[in-house]
Amino acid sequence: MKRLKRSYANYIGKPTSITDAIKAFNEVKSRQYLAIATSEELCDAVMKAINEDLRNWIDNEGGNRVLRNKTETEIQPILQLALESKLRNRGFNLQFYREPQLLDNKRVDYLINYINYGFIGQILLELKRSNHPDLRGSDFENKKSFKRLQQYMKGFSVKYGILVIIDNTGVDAGKLRKIKSSYSKINNLRLSEPLKLHETD
Repeated sequence: MKRLKRSYANYIGKPTSITDAIKAFNEVKSRQYLAIATSEELCDAVMKAINEDLRNWIDNEGGNRVLRNKTETEIQPILQLALESKLRNRGFNLQFYREPQLLDNKRVDYLINYINYGFIGQILLELKRSNHPDLRGSDFENKKSFKRLQQYMKGFSVKYGILVIIDNTGVDAGKLRKIKSSYSKINNLRLSEPLKLHETD
């Protein structure tokens, strides 16, 4: 009887082959509640919502009028609500933590979690208006914003981060390439397409 129990336990507890194990994994991963399975996929989903949905909201749905005369601090809660709404429309239920702080009191704009059946990790998101002093001139890597983003990535133990530039000054393509080239040196930090604000709708 003991031998029979062991045999049965082995049978139900192990896949019969590596192919069966892969099939079982893919089946679980394909279920709706695992639409986002890694922090990289979470980053991809947020990036897509920023580049497509937030850009459309600003250009075509009145977002430009709401944001254009606001300070960066005033923009933060508005953009959070808009992004949460766009992500929900895509079927993602994300949790935003606004301005969480490290032990040295430094604060990132947002940490974002995917609400699911398990913790897959979080990403950070930082906003910068294009007229921010640290985005002027060049030598971006020696400015406070660059160094703080490095500290945020390490201090919050995130694998991925997103920098969103809110273009309220009409930054030219060459300048944006230089900013992207510098900030991409921070491991796994991605730059979204700039969110351009216009003087008039």
